[in-house]
Amino acid sequence: KNNGIVICDELTSFVTTDGGETWKKYVHAGAEGFNNLYCINEQECFITGTTGRLFRTQDGGETWTWEDIHNTGLKEIEFPTQDTGYIAGDQVLFMTINGGDTWAKKETGINGSLIEFPT
Repeated sequence: KNNGIVICDELTSFVTTDGGETWKKYVHAGAEGFNNLYCINEQECFITGTTGRLFRTQDGGETWTWEDIHNTGLKEIEFPTQDTGYIAGDQVLFMTINGGDTWAKKETGINGSLIEFPT
């Protein structure tokens, strides 16, 4: 309830650990913008990028890693369980079964921008 992340234009994010009283700024490497943010828990979050880059923190936003998993925009990200997650993007759908350590392209031709698992 005290940790939060805000993603902004120009590859910038802000992290709070005191319920929003103070915010620490992070500038991420790369030349793209952000599309979406999804946090599995208070330590681990993902940000999808507009040119196919996936950003990840496993320490509450203190440090970030990234990988280029596709050559066009990644849009929505959703984890119906702690280990199983999906990313919908421009003509692509990715899936992980190990909490985001690796991602596999599941199907091409899907022009997805939203994905949801309500149950």
